[in-house]
Amino acid sequence: MAFSSTIKKTGVIGDVSYAIYSYTSAGVSTGAITTPKGILHVAWTPATVRASSTINYTTTDGTITLAGLTSGDTGFVMVILKGAF
Repeated sequence: MAFSSTIKKTGVIGDVSYAIYSYTSAGVSTGAITTPKGILHVAWTPATVRASSTINYTTTDGTITLAGLTSGDTGFVMVILKGAF
């Protein structure tokens, strides 16, 4: 069982860049998405919204952690970063 994520799109808006990742949780309740360092903002759109689900990220190391997932949960995460991908 595993958590997987795939980068779907990247782009640049002025002096920041963005990336959109899709994810799937298969039999695990947590997962991590690794991005370049310098996260400014993360927008999360889970396909299945659960009260217990959380998303956390740190601006310095480029790690986004999803928790409280259930097998089969899917969704998208958009990341805004300083600089380029």
